[in-house]
Amino acid sequence: ADEGKGAEDGAAAPTGGVDSGDDELDGEVLLELGDDDVPPEDDDEEEGEDGVDGAGEGGAGGGEDEAADNSATVFTGHADAVYAVALNSAAEHADLALSGGGDDRGFLWRLSDGSVVAELAGHTDTIIDVAFSADGSLAATAALDGVVKVWAVPSGELVQTLEGPSEDLEWIQWHSKGNVLLAGSKDATMWMWLAQTGKCMHVFAGHEGSVICGSFTGNGKAIVTGSEDGTVRLWNPKDGTCTHVFAGKDGHTAPIVSLEVHPTKALVLTGALDGVAKLMNFAGKTVVGTLVHDKGDEGAAAGGDGDDDEDGIGLASVECVGFCRSDAHHWCATGATDGTLKVWDCSSMRLRQTMKHEAGIVSLQWDRRAPTVYTASVDCTLRSWDARTGECLSVLVGHSDMVLTLTVSYRKHFLSAGGAAGGAGGAGGAGGAGDAAGDG
Repeated sequence: ADEGKGAEDGAAAPTGGVDSGDDELDGEVLLELGDDDVPPEDDDEEEGEDGVDGAGEGGAGGGEDEAADNSATVFTGHADAVYAVALNSAAEHADLALSGGGDDRGFLWRLSDGSVVAELAGHTDTIIDVAFSADGSLAATAALDGVVKVWAVPSGELVQTLEGPSEDLEWIQWHSKGNVLLAGSKDATMWMWLAQTGKCMHVFAGHEGSVICGSFTGNGKAIVTGSEDGTVRLWNPKDGTCTHVFAGKDGHTAPIVSLEVHPTKALVLTGALDGVAKLMNFAGKTVVGTLVHDKGDEGAAAGGDGDDDEDGIGLASVECVGFCRSDAHHWCATGATDGTLKVWDCSSMRLRQTMKHEAGIVSLQWDRRAPTVYTASVDCTLRSWDARTGECLSVLVGHSDMVLTLTVSYRKHFLSAGGAAGGAGGAGGAGGAGDAAGDG
């Protein structure tokens, strides 16, 4: 893979301001960072600040040979692929995890020992997303049966069944300040409910394809969605109206598959199936710039729109995106199916670093304190990277097959879902579909 070479490596010049599986899986493995793996605190002196690239290619700083399995806890309750996990951020429930999978079941379970707290049964198809409410008192599960179920924490008692969408659900998200729940559907609509009463507040219609990703803005006063139709829409949650559409030259030419809203700025980062990401300012309703993660075999001119392959065939899909949480660095990252992780400067739109897994990246998250990115890959590993230098800080292993999702707790624990074809057990564990075990 090419290492970062600045704007000439496919990044567009800024155009606006920035201020405003049939495989059966081996369960979920909680991987814990040791003292040597904790990312370094940021400092004023950093490598790569002027576009100088770090090593960034593979296993520097951590290797799979160093540990056959460094999982701390393994949950063995699921009988099929695990597609979604979440950690409870409330102090009183800090030991609780939530998961959902291809066995149509959800579970509340303990991080400390992997024991089941409650089984969440009732869905009739695969659970594809799960989430805890902001106060940690409720859990939500969304499934391909088109239904969202809300459960009490920690009892697992069913509180509400939220219905409405006519097709599969794609994602769910809680509001940051109340028990309001959003869900995007394959039927091109998004729904918003009062979770405890089940009342539908609004149905958001306007997309012409599946609403694949979406999020409340940082202040909760707007909603941003990305769709299979290639458009990004901005919505008013108070009345359900669409206030702006990023389409045409301002949108994507391929389905949008990933999206993240900046926690404090009026910025949204989107990733598409054709290897293109876009940074948008939703306050100014402008496109800040285009980030060409994968230029294709024929290459793309700086500022290109990713149209080298009209159908996106052969290009690496940008499966995950994210903003650096450090105030000192106005950076973002894109992860793709070609196994590359790229870090970009949001001010100059220059590529800073390129790092690489051995197979596609499915999820990324930035550390809250340091310029460190965590990634999950279908190469069966989790990795942490120093975004300043491109160095791989650690490789966390424990899954015997692809890792499908990743979330990071405040306490620096990884919670991931991974797999083993044919129902093989996890490293160090007994066999059986969905079964795994690890030594802490």
